Amino acid sequence: MPARLIVTADAAQDLADTRKYYDEQLTGLGEDFLLAADATVRSVLDHPEMYQVIRRRYRRALLRRFPYAVYTGTTARQ
Repeated sequence: MPARLIVTADAAQDLADTRKYYDEQLTGLGEDFLLAADATVRSVLDHPEMYQVIRRRYRRALLRRFPYAVYTGTTARQ
């Protein structure tokens, strides 16, 4: 079964806030942050098993160039 992406409202707000912060530091840096986040999410969706398990069903994928991570979890099969 293909991986599915669910972005919580809190995560979406964090992305927007972080983009704004980076753009305030340097014009265009916020867009670079979003591109790095998008690349990480795409990689997780394409290759979910390659990322470090941090706790049972949860994995962490670090963004390149920025001190952030994408956290993933699997749901129990029913």
